[in-house]
Amino acid sequence: MSEPRKLSIVIPCYNEQLYVYEVLRRACHVDLDEPNMQREVLIVDDGSSDGSVEQIEAFIAEHPSAPVKLLRHERNRGKGAAIRSALAQATGDFLIVQDADLEYSIEDYPKLLRPLLEGKPVVYGTRHSGRIWRTHISGTIFALGGALENIFFRLLYPRGPTMTDIATCYKCFRMDVIKSLPLRCEGFEFCPEVSAMLANRKLPIHEVLVSYTPRKVWQGKKIRTRDFFIAIATLWRVRTRRL
Repeated sequence: MSEPRKLSIVIPCYNEQLYVYEVLRRACHVDLDEPNMQREVLIVDDGSSDGSVEQIEAFIAEHPSAPVKLLRHERNRGKGAAIRSALAQATGDFLIVQDADLEYSIEDYPKLLRPLLEGKPVVYGTRHSGRIWRTHISGTIFALGGALENIFFRLLYPRGPTMTDIATCYKCFRMDVIKSLPLRCEGFEFCPEVSAMLANRKLPIHEVLVSYTPRKVWQGKKIRTRDFFIAIATLWRVRTRRL
């Protein structure tokens, strides 16, 4: 029998009171298809001003045996800062980033975890099935921004890993790999920063197709047009400073 290993599930949360309880429920109960895989869930409330903290605390109170740890930022700092706070306390062998909404299917965890168990250092969950566009996100400003970000990445890192979805939420790592990166991201630039650092180190990124149900701004989506320009600046910063 193989030695027990642990998956750290990192959930940045900012004003997601409608979804966060269900996200925690699924993250704690999804079948990882690996009998010796333990899990810990590190959820970081990033200065929410709605009822997100109350929903998280309610879940913890109602599920006292659930492996959930709540970390809190006094003010909203951004997704990258929340991930770095969780990373500092993560104790797993592997790490997966999970948004506190239901755009991505948590039931995809086994297919994301499997390549890591087979020795891959990094796994991304792509929404694009080998193409830049998929019908469920085509025609939106978010799809256009993601496609352009992929193009800029390929231009700046021509010898880097070939990816179809640099902006995907589902980024999974061997813990030693992610902890070795000098991350300094505060917001959504976590995605280009970590990808660029991996490219500088010539680390391969393995992609698997995941399910995705996008939501609109009025439904709580928080990324904005300005985040595209921050992403491009981040790709350039990491490229020129060889971080």
